[in-house]
Amino acid sequence: MPSWIPLFALLGVFALAYHLGRKRAVASAGGPTRISTLHSLPGYYGFYTALWAGLPAILILGLWLGLQDEVVTSLVKAELPATMTQGMSEGQLGLLINDVKNLATGNIVGGEPTPEVMAAAEHYARLHQIAQLALWGLVLALAVGGMSLALNRVGPQLRARNRVERTVMMVLIAFSSIAILTTLGIVLSVLFESLIFF
Repeated sequence: MPSWIPLFALLGVFALAYHLGRKRAVASAGGPTRISTLHSLPGYYGFYTALWAGLPAILILGLWLGLQDEVVTSLVKAELPATMTQGMSEGQLGLLINDVKNLATGNIVGGEPTPEVMAAAEHYARLHQIAQLALWGLVLALAVGGMSLALNRVGPQLRARNRVERTVMMVLIAFSSIAILTTLGIVLSVLFESLIFF
């Protein structure tokens, strides 16, 4: 399955969450003529619901994508026959795994692949497929679950504007902190390497 299909499904869930949150806020106020009884504008309730649908799903998506290849590679390494890996150095094992990955993705491999390497490549490709399906199933389930949870909280007394602004502020602080810490890490790395050199 192409990865853009579940991505569009996830974006559809976000849009649906916004629409349903806004609609539920208006309905809980008693209709469009009584919007003034709401604490926040209806759009904030929509953003509140979309954030609950989006943030946990995006967080899990990022973590999973960051760890998926490492986990799949370690599972493939564990399945390699002991006779094949016996006496191999860490570098040779790394080259073997690289050949397995290249064969699985259709790239050029170093030499004629053995049946064991071909079997490992098929296992690697199968595990990646299973991981992708599990990832998108979990992410979409989290998005729908977050949307349902947020919709249950929507009501005239909910301070949606305050919560949305606080959440957006925390996300912006997190992103800016990552940028600052990355720059600091680069500067310290260059500094320590320069001190060692001199």
